[in-house]
Amino acid sequence: MEIKELKCPVCGAPLNTCGDTDIITCDYCKSCFLLEKNLTSGERIIKAIGKEINKAMKYMNSDEYKEVVHRNNKMAATILLITLGIIIAIFFLILLLSYK
Repeated sequence: MEIKELKCPVCGAPLNTCGDTDIITCDYCKSCFLLEKNLTSGERIIKAIGKEINKAMKYMNSDEYKEVVHRNNKMAATILLITLGIIIAIFFLILLLSYK
């Protein structure tokens, strides 16, 4: 495996990479660059899916998502109570009409 030193194409300063980032910022001139890796199409797809899963997980842990779930649960409970009320009203109507 060959190790290459990365240099800023704008100012020539050495570029430092840390972790699994695709964007590098030059510490000297503050220019930003996208680090292109030689990934196969399958690896790109897996990486894209991973990013979407991370976004979905962040959304599911957000207060906005919890509020939407709470609102939907309240709506479902309201619909259930209305339906139950209609069924009880029909039941009593049938009882009332059957006593004639």
